[in-house]
Amino acid sequence: MSMRDRGFTRRDIRGGSGAGAEVASEHFDEMIGTVELYIYRHPSKKIKGYTALKSTLEAQGCEVDLTAAGASPVGKGYEAIRIANNGAEIPTPLLRRAHGWAHQRNFLHMFYKRG
Repeated sequence: MSMRDRGFTRRDIRGGSGAGAEVASEHFDEMIGTVELYIYRHPSKKIKGYTALKSTLEAQGCEVDLTAAGASPVGKGYEAIRIANNGAEIPTPLLRRAHGWAHQRNFLHMFYKRG
């Protein structure tokens, strides 16, 4: 299933998830309890701050992977940053940091909770 199957147009996908802290805080409460967070970026966009984010999250026990392999629900050519905590919930401060980072860069993101 792709984002287009869910009713998003190509323009919506290219527009990102909305930049800024106020946009990030609008739906953060829905994300509490997330076990996997995926952040998508098109290869033409720079990925400033990734190394610092990855270092911070990994120092706290999270797994951070960047991959361009496989199908992406947002479209061809998108890279995915996968953040997980060994099957457990991602701690709220780390989730907030990663989520804010994605919004500051206007990157699309999806999250998964248990059950």
